[in-house]
Amino acid sequence: MKNYLFIIPTVLLIFSCGSESIDTGSMDETLIVGDQLFVDSLEEDSISEEMTFEFFEDYAAIESKTKLYEMFDDDQLKEDTTWYAEGEVMRLSTTLKHNDREIKFVWEEDNNEKLSNLDANMFLWNKDYSQTSTQTIPSRCGISLGATLKELVEWNDAPVHFAGFGWDYSGSIFQGKEENEKLVNCETGIRLEIEYVESTSENFDFIYGDVELNSEMEGILDAPIYVGYFSYYLPSEQ
Repeated sequence: MKNYLFIIPTVLLIFSCGSESIDTGSMDETLIVGDQLFVDSLEEDSISEEMTFEFFEDYAAIESKTKLYEMFDDDQLKEDTTWYAEGEVMRLSTTLKHNDREIKFVWEEDNNEKLSNLDANMFLWNKDYSQTSTQTIPSRCGISLGATLKELVEWNDAPVHFAGFGWDYSGSIFQGKEENEKLVNCETGIRLEIEYVESTSENFDFIYGDVELNSEMEGILDAPIYVGYFSYYLPSEQ
């Protein structure tokens, strides 16, 4: 049996006295009344307690469902379920829509309040399982959700070995033998996805099923293969 590495691895406080001048720096507009400073241009995520969400892994700073609901509006959040292990394991989850991104917060099996892991997919689907759009999200490793297979190989500095598509382990990445490859050390798990269009099945029929593929195979970099799935698990407390 093959061994898979399912690389799933201010408030600004300003005190003023009287009518002394205050240097507002780069603020767009300010209004000073007594000892209070009102800033007319606020960042969209000021409610996030100065958290930044540049990278996928940054969302893991929200470690509880209570905190998630405190930071974002209800219309940005949707309660859901997530299935793993070929549909054998179900976890409760909450999907966040934020800045054109959809991030899934998956809760601990025995604690619906505590974060277990984050998931995100390149391809976005509606409730009727029709693809509606795609998303790109950078990771701290340096590779982005939505990157092409060619871009993944260039970033990895080594060939990428992965399972064929259209079955249970579709797009799972094998652990390579090259010492310099970055995938092994990336804390964010990666799985490849293929865009299913008519030309894909006609021209790349060899990429389907229980087969081992690699990025050095002739013509494979021309296939519509992408970094289609990110997963980040919180570090173990043990």
